[in-house]
Amino acid sequence: MRHVSNRFAIYPFMLMIAMLFGCQAENPVCTQNFCAVGEIFPRSELGDRKFTEVQGVNDAQLATLLGGTPPTPVFQVRKVSFKDDIQPILVERCAIPGCHAAPIAAGLDLSKYDTFKKGGNNGPVFVAGDGKGSLVVKRIDGGGMPPIPPPLDADQVQLFIDWIDEGAENN
Repeated sequence: MRHVSNRFAIYPFMLMIAMLFGCQAENPVCTQNFCAVGEIFPRSELGDRKFTEVQGVNDAQLATLLGGTPPTPVFQVRKVSFKDDIQPILVERCAIPGCHAAPIAAGLDLSKYDTFKKGGNNGPVFVAGDGKGSLVVKRIDGGGMPPIPPPLDADQVQLFIDWIDEGAENN
């Protein structure tokens, strides 16, 4: 049994080499017709693609397999925007006459960023960096606001949490 397992032990090593260097003609792990694991992938089927592309292994998976650190992703996560995401909700559901716009209930004017940030009679309604602990989130997430149905949906509440956690900027 040991002889059989040793016979196949070379394949993981060849696979690792092929994944590390890719299957390109100039790499020593490839021959004219076959990749290092040529019994599985004839070179004619690979074309100019790297072995990792054929296997569906991305750079992060490859680095993890080889015990390294995955590369940092190049993409940026879109931040929640006060102007584009938060203010439209406030204008539609909160900053309406008789509620949190002139005349102002509880001294809280939600019609502009500066007055929203200032807060009302009970002090600030949010602290940048503490979305779930902010008064505004507690009020809109089951705390009775807005008083006119329907309540804000979970995605809208999450926008407020994310915006506050990201620093509650006037962006």
